[in-house]
Amino acid sequence: MNLGPKQKPKKAKKALIWTSVIFGIILIAWLAAFGISSIFNFFNQGSASKSPFLNLISRVTGKSDAKLNGEDADRVNVLLLGMPGSGHQGPELTDTIMILSIKPSENKAALISIPRDLYVKAPGTSSYVKINSVYALGKEKANNAKNSTTKHSLLIAKAPENGYEYLKQTITDVTDLPIHYYIKMDFVGFENIVDELGGIDIYVEKNLYDPYYPTDNYGYQTLKISKGQQHMSGSLALKYARSRETSSDFDRAKRQQQVLTAIKDKAVKLSFFDVGKIIKLLKIIDQHFTTDLSFKEVERLVTLTKNIDRSKIINKVFDNSTKGVLKSATYNGMFVLIPKAGIGDYDQIQLIAKNIFETGNVESEAAKIEVKNGSTTVGLATTTANLLKKEGLNIINVTNAEKTSTTKIIDYTSGAKPATLKLLQQLISAQVSQQNPASTTQADIIIILGADFQSITSSSSSSSGE
Repeated sequence: MNLGPKQKPKKAKKALIWTSVIFGIILIAWLAAFGISSIFNFFNQGSASKSPFLNLISRVTGKSDAKLNGEDADRVNVLLLGMPGSGHQGPELTDTIMILSIKPSENKAALISIPRDLYVKAPGTSSYVKINSVYALGKEKANNAKNSTTKHSLLIAKAPENGYEYLKQTITDVTDLPIHYYIKMDFVGFENIVDELGGIDIYVEKNLYDPYYPTDNYGYQTLKISKGQQHMSGSLALKYARSRETSSDFDRAKRQQQVLTAIKDKAVKLSFFDVGKIIKLLKIIDQHFTTDLSFKEVERLVTLTKNIDRSKIINKVFDNSTKGVLKSATYNGMFVLIPKAGIGDYDQIQLIAKNIFETGNVESEAAKIEVKNGSTTVGLATTTANLLKKEGLNIINVTNAEKTSTTKIIDYTSGAKPATLKLLQQLISAQVSQQNPASTTQADIIIILGADFQSITSSSSSSSGE
């Protein structure tokens, strides 16, 4: 396990075991503050003085008042990476790319998946590549710079680290989110952790059949997983998370998020009495994980995330579906994904990523919205509906209404779609009125545009970090 450069050697040696325990659980579960918050509560109740073992942990961990990068802007972003590692095909290609985004002031978290086939411009170049190769390119550039007498300003001398910085910069270019930290895990570490936890339980939503799942010797094997509740070993969980031959890359991203949640569910059940298991887990972490988080930053991460409601974590996968922002393309004979707006145009991705805490719940609510034109401006409802669609809203109908001077938002759900209503109020600048469901429409919400309406206010103007 590689802790960030802020950790002093003597302190790192003294705190190695229990630093790794806490840090390891966080890595295992990406929000494992839930899993160790009970331990911190145990310390705070004064029980630590009763046991030399607990007393040692209490002295080492303590409480950290240091702030994480991004905390002042109320948005902390951690890049989660999965790489094959040595002994596998493409050992340094990033097979899994996710952003764990935390909004401390509201105790919220989101998990955003970036497809590995996204076609992006590598930082400091004019060349486009698949995003899963950016880390390897950055590492190669850093190695070349380190061995050259000419140092390039864009490169960091410590070669192994620069691949991560290179990828972090690329993710920032695509999402417009500052990436403050990264956590990387390889396949072997993933398998070993799942096995050490005793396997994980997954509900497989549909039969999975992949006759071309890659083997370590560059061959293929057939993968079959039946629909229904499945108990998975580390090997099977990895295959379930990686397979994409007969399903989309976006199905794969959803399965990866599902697997992470299942690991988290097992990890949070670890207690103080599972010391032997935790020690084994930290050995796995030491060999297969890398991060630029320091110990103090891990402590702070615990503090920030322990009160987040796990059931309300927002999950977002960028895809090429009808409502998605990406589309399939071929460049130089290679399958890639590019924005529907055009190669290199990340405006829609950035809008979603920056406003994930406003629009993420809107997507899950899936409110059916009808837009009516009650003004004298021809085509106003159609224009407005198209803009609302870009904000991720589900517009089911556009029509005319009786002329009115005042714009109205009519809610037929008795407030059951709060995130949607909040976003609409921000965009439309109109008051919401509650009414009984109308038999003449299938809409959950109706917007009537009056003579006072001019245009919507884009939610991007209030995005975090600006």
